[in-house]
Amino acid sequence: MRTELSYKNVGAFFDDIAAKRKENTFLIDPQTNEHVSYGQAKIYVDKTANFLLGLGIKKNEKIAYIGLNSLQVIYVFYACQKIGAVFHPINPELSREELEYVLENSDTVCAFCDEKNREKVPSLPKLRNIFDASLLSLIKEQRNELADMNADLDNESVLMYSSGTTGRPKGIILTQKNILYGGHSIMRGLGYDKKSVLLVNLPLFFSGGLFPNLVAGTCAGACCVIQPKFSKSHFWKMVKKYGVTNTHVVPTMLSYLLNNPQKIEKHEIHQLRYVITSAAACPVALIEEFTSVFGKKIIDAYGLTENTAFTTINDVSNPAIGSIGIPLDIAEMKVVDLEGKEVADGVEGEIIIKGPHIFKEYYKNPEATKKGLKNGWLYSGDLGYRKDHHYYVSGRIKEIIIKGGENISPVAVDRVFYKHKAVMDAATIGVPDKHYGEEVVTYIVLKEGENANEGELLEFCKDHLENFKCPKRIIFTDSIPKGPSGKLLRRELLEKYKKN
Repeated sequence: MRTELSYKNVGAFFDDIAAKRKENTFLIDPQTNEHVSYGQAKIYVDKTANFLLGLGIKKNEKIAYIGLNSLQVIYVFYACQKIGAVFHPINPELSREELEYVLENSDTVCAFCDEKNREKVPSLPKLRNIFDASLLSLIKEQRNELADMNADLDNESVLMYSSGTTGRPKGIILTQKNILYGGHSIMRGLGYDKKSVLLVNLPLFFSGGLFPNLVAGTCAGACCVIQPKFSKSHFWKMVKKYGVTNTHVVPTMLSYLLNNPQKIEKHEIHQLRYVITSAAACPVALIEEFTSVFGKKIIDAYGLTENTAFTTINDVSNPAIGSIGIPLDIAEMKVVDLEGKEVADGVEGEIIIKGPHIFKEYYKNPEATKKGLKNGWLYSGDLGYRKDHHYYVSGRIKEIIIKGGENISPVAVDRVFYKHKAVMDAATIGVPDKHYGEEVVTYIVLKEGENANEGELLEFCKDHLENFKCPKRIIFTDSIPKGPSGKLLRRELLEKYKKN
């Protein structure tokens, strides 16, 4: 059931949880083993807010953070919520051209970055301040408390840019209401509580890192272990050292952990309840292999940045393998046809979503907003169906391969190859064909120390899928392009195919 929240804004919520959990550990930096309590974090957040106000930052102005995960990015995030500024996290791996586009398009007025990325940050008319020094050194002389919070729940909270899988990235505006309702609902769905210890592997510039980990963790009064980025060699060490109870990855990370897997004694990770996965369809074969090797359940979740990262979560006690789960307690979901009419269970259509976690708009893009938001419903662009109250995703509408007039889901083809013991990663695309319009091609990454040839894999596919849907060609590659969220960039593969 949806629970109404009485907080005036995210800042008031943060102060409330910080007061209740004042002496308890909120953040851990595993690089330095620094432990920061909720009470100390509040002081850093208020100092950061006062620093921003001293710069003349006004309500709804955009504050960028360009960098990997750190404790500092968290202080900037919550400080923005308190003063009504808009937090704009940016992937530090963007090229100079990409970085200039998102900074200029977003009207960013202030940017924090590290020394490594400082030279990439362009001089722009609206970008008044750029800081590459340590945040703690910048805020050292600021007051420990913020006099007043200038924000409400309708205030714009976060601006994130899509990965641009179909063209220029779109700026997605989320409100304080979105993240507060979304965070609490995710907390309830995943069963986080004040004893939870969350290992944050995913980037905080990605909605799947920020909201289901940091925000939902804060809602629970949990402890968050902030890794700069995912590391296969450090993953299990962190789980053991800090007594991690929950962690969140993308399917690619599961593949890495299973590629020449580290030997783990089950008793060493007994406190780990389960591993959450999202951002891309997680093949059943991958879930089953991970559970078999490490003895831990995989809990699949689904959502977009536009719905504050998650809108469904599988049952943590008894997950339906292969399903993305059931809607959050704040969410409504439907599967509709091309005319927007709801279809029957088992019938494929577009997934649409409604609730207080749905974004406000695409920044400075009313045409895209009108297309994506209709009567309060977010049109996801994902194909799927419902069965026994659970939802299943078939793939992106724009990525469906049309071969000889028949629709083929590239995700369905990928899933077949994940069943093969030698395959670490797979990505299927449709390429131009003079006879069928489009033909099926699959890129394959093999596991370390494994071998398989094209003929063997094609025969394997034909054993599991009708011949018409099987790829005409398999191309072996060292890696498959993916966005920061772990989503396959099939468009880049198609461009690569055409060039070659």
